Amino acid sequence: MQQQLSMRCQRATPGKYPTLAQSTHAAYSRPWNRYTVNCRCSDAAAVQEHTAASTSKSTVPKSDVWELDFCSRPLLDERGKKVWELLICDSNRTFEFSQYFPNSKINSVELRKAIEAVLLQDGAVVPTKVRFFRGQMQTIISRALTDLGVKSLPSRRCFSIMGLLEERLEQVYKQDPRYSDKATSLFNIDLGAPEPLPDALRGEKWAFVQLPLANLKEMLKPVQSGDMFGSTFNLEAAGLGDLPSDILVPGVAVFSRRSLPLAAWTNGLEISGRIPLATLTSTMVPN
Repeated sequence: MQQQLSMRCQRATPGKYPTLAQSTHAAYSRPWNRYTVNCRCSDAAAVQEHTAASTSKSTVPKSDVWELDFCSRPLLDERGKKVWELLICDSNRTFEFSQYFPNSKINSVELRKAIEAVLLQDGAVVPTKVRFFRGQMQTIISRALTDLGVKSLPSRRCFSIMGLLEERLEQVYKQDPRYSDKATSLFNIDLGAPEPLPDALRGEKWAFVQLPLANLKEMLKPVQSGDMFGSTFNLEAAGLGDLPSDILVPGVAVFSRRSLPLAAWTNGLEISGRIPLATLTSTMVPN
């Protein structure tokens, strides 16, 4: 049985232990139909041929939330230039897609064409939002998705695609004859400076907490069943499936007499975990 966790966990090193904060969920409407007519069917066939050779997972998206990465890989072509890759998956990694690009075609137009071809496959579901974690690629990714009427969401909650990148480093990139260990690191999370937390989300009391993973998963079952605000991510897909059940997951608990609207609003935001220690020590109220 796949393990799921319904709070936002930031990946930590070493040991791959998560830290706890609340997750988000938001819907977005988009005029997709008016864009499909501009994509050639031959493009979809070419993409299907490529991805079928790249992965054993389904190449047809069924989830309404994607995680996407578009960046150079530790591969060099015959000219000594870095090879780029578009990598897409959903949170459970039931859908995975990969396509390589020469560095001469790194722009929003080429990215949009590749995503269009994926969506032209029979049975493909158009996402309501697409998360990505590389702030340096925000302009290209956002422009391509906006042209398709899909919401782009800079996020630190791209756990599944980060796990997929770790796997591909060992199983795909290092096995490729074009691999070069002098290439840039795969991970570079830079989404800009955090914005101040809105007053309405501050709550009345805050407290640092630690919960055993098993207890936390039990408490979060109402979220998975839809009886409580929140969202989940798959621990196994994020490369965290081997965490012991008694490991302590640290986080922050917020107490408020307006807990329901507070939870609803928080669930619609991307909450950053970066808070200055001085701010925490001056504003936290012991439970």
